[in-house]
Amino acid sequence: MKIARKLRDVGFFEERTSSSGDIAYWVPFVYRPYLQMSQGKVDQISSPKLPL
Repeated sequence: MKIARKLRDVGFFEERTSSSGDIAYWVPFVYRPYLQMSQGKVDQISSPKLPL
């Protein structure tokens, strides 16, 4: 979370809070082609859990 907040602070992520209070990080469209990302929601992440 500490790294995600730093990336948010420099403008790489935008923090969004859902109506239920869950926090998600949105990547601006300008970065997506270079990260080979597409628009959509990931149902399951296959990487190991990151420490908080």
